[in-house]
Formats: sequence, C-alpha cells, structure tokens
Amino acid sequence: MTINFPRVRTSVISAAVAAPLLLASAHGAITLVSSGSHTQGNSSVDGTAGGPYNQTINAGASDFLIVGVSTELGGTSAYNVNYDGNAMTLVDGLLGGDLNQNKIYILDLTGTSYTGGNATLSFTWTATAGGDLGFGWVSLDGDLGAGESLAVVAKDDSVGQTGSNVELVTTTDTFNFANFNHNRSNSNGALSSNLTEVYRSASFGSNAGAAGYEQGATAGTHTYTWAATNPRSGTAIAIGVVIVPEPSSAALIGLGGLALILRRRK
Repeated sequence: MTINFPRVRTSVISAAVAAPLLLASAHGAITLVSSGSHTQGNSSVDGTAGGPYNQTINAGASDFLIVGVSTELGGTSAYNVNYDGNAMTLVDGLLGGDLNQNKIYILDLTGTSYTGGNATLSFTWTATAGGDLGFGWVSLDGDLGAGESLAVVAKDDSVGQTGSNVELVTTTDTFNFANFNHNRSNSNGALSSNLTEVYRSASFGSNAGAAGYEQGATAGTHTYTWAATNPRSGTAIAIGVVIVPEPSSAALIGLGGLALILRRRK
C-alpha cells in the first residue's frame, strides 16, 4: 500500500488517519531495539516480476520497524515489502524516494500480532527488478503510554538536497533515519558523524547503498551525508511520539472551539 503525502515538513502516518494527532510535549526517549542489514550480490533479485526474496530478521518486542531499501537504477520495479506477513507502508513524497532505487518502508508493530523473535522480511516486485538489493533496518521502542503511538512526524525537506546530502527539519525530539543510494564506484566514503551506521556497501550489482540513524535528535535542522562518489539520492524520516485523543477528548476540543467561535460572534 502506498500513502501519498504533500511535500510539507511535518506529516503523520497512523492507522487512525482521520483522527486529530498531537505531538507529545514530554515523553521518554525513543530507543533502538535492534538493527541489521543485508546486501545481496550475484543478481539474485534480477529478472522479471516475481519473488519473493526473503530474509530472516528479529525486530524484537518493539513498537515500530523501519526498512531502507537501495537498488540499482535499471528497471522500473515497484517493491512490496512484508514483515511477518504484514504489509509495510511506503513513505512516499520523499525527494530522494521519488527515485525508484531509494525507498523507506515502515510498519507499526503494535497493530500486528508480532511479539518478537525471528520473522521473515519479504520483498516482491511487480516489474523487471533493477539488479541487486541492499537494505538496512531498525526497530524502535517508545515506552508508550495510553493513547500514544510512534509515527512519521517529519520527512526530508524539499530544499538542500544534492544526492549525497539530505536535510530533515524536526520540531520535537525524534529518532531520525537516513537512507542513501549511489552509483557504484571506487569510493565508499563514510556517513556523516551524526549518523550511527546501519550498513554501507558498494558490493551489490553496480549499486552502492548506505543507511544510518540519529537517536535523540533535538528539534531543528539535521543534515545527513554520505561521502561516496556518483550520488543518486538521499532520503530521511523522523519518528516521534504522537497522541491520539480519545473520542470524548476530541469532542471536548471541538466543543471548546465552537464555543470560542460563538463567543466572538456576540
């Protein structure tokens, strides 16, 4: 499933899309539960539409899963990604993510039956796959309270992108994840020092990919880079804690707003 967002600096993905969402003003830090990566050579995902290509990972007893996918430029394949039988959501509207070879997928694990342990991360594709596949993943815990969930609260901005550079603007403390795609070359430079590396490889197909995260990122502008040559795109998202008001609270908020409007009309 693909959810399209306007190019704005703050967006929220939630199962309750119609409900108003408020950022938590104070909350414990979002913490990393587990992470890992895989780069696949030997053209194992080349070919016509099909799959699946499966990899076993352990996301642990976490709240949220992020998967950054990097593929070769050739082909026009649209990937579907599933974890433990649950479809992951493509975060669309990212500047770099508009290029097919660099994508970020997410899954709210609190809405599934997954409780931890090894499970299958599965990729299928709908057209000719453009060569080999690399991906990095992180799972997160938010120490969530009643009515709280983790969600995408910011995406890469539409300015300041050069292919090896991605800029992310946040308004609250978040967990940030950046994913990169480069054409393979003799250079495989380091990620910027504000990123903890998840993977960095120039060994799959003619492609190079990398991903990293910043935990406990403060409100403000965050710039992430990868120093490899022949850059194609960078993408980034920020995960934050959101509060979904209970129906009674939402109704009170609505009534309060109505009262203010009526008062001003008198």
